[in-house]
Amino acid sequence: MKRLITIFLITATSLGAFAQSMGIRFNDRQGREFVVYAPSGQFSYSLYEGDYITRDYEGRVTCVGNTYISYNYYDQVSCIGDIYISYDSYGRVVQVGGLFLTYDYNGNITNTSGRVRNNSNGGQNNGYYIKQSTVRRNW
Repeated sequence: MKRLITIFLITATSLGAFAQSMGIRFNDRQGREFVVYAPSGQFSYSLYEGDYITRDYEGRVTCVGNTYISYNYYDQVSCIGDIYISYDSYGRVVQVGGLFLTYDYNGNITNTSGRVRNNSNGGQNNGYYIKQSTVRRNW
């Protein structure tokens, strides 16, 4: 019995897949920092002192300060301020503003191209920051 449990535990832990996670950071026009995590589309944000957060009847954040956040039919973030977010048929983020993400057949990010925001005025929002990490997923 102990041997069977040991074999099951070794098999169960080896079936866990490694998936890649990426945080795409950008600022809104007032300088608040937003991070959209690919491939899931979850997001986080920073606040200034005195900022307010508005939520809808489902508890989703719809406004941070004066930056509006909208969602699509599948409860995925589709727009943060003037930055639109697009998803593929698998529910993975494929575009954040002007930044495009490419995935391989295993769902790992293989390539990025473009920028989140293309400002010609040389402001603080003319680029993006990508933080890659490996997250272990257990099935």
